[in-house]
Amino acid sequence: MLGNPLTNIEFEIYFFDQILFFIVAVIAATPFASNLVKRMHDKWFAKQPFMDRIFKDGIQPIGNLLLLLLCTIFLVGQTYNPFFYFRF
Repeated sequence: MLGNPLTNIEFEIYFFDQILFFIVAVIAATPFASNLVKRMHDKWFAKQPFMDRIFKDGIQPIGNLLLLLLCTIFLVGQTYNPFFYFRF
């Protein structure tokens, strides 16, 4: 390897470790995700009032809770706290 490379091995490790989050962040930062949810809602739920109520009162809160749980799992998995291991 000649010269000064643009990246080093540490950057590559962190980048490829977090590539999934980067892709999700790019998709979430564009109107693609909201347009997809709106199209799904209009196609499947908006024509039937009962299904619309199920979507708003059931599916959205469950999806939010699952997203919160997923974020919590990733945060706990990426941290090291010796307190967790002290008593075991």
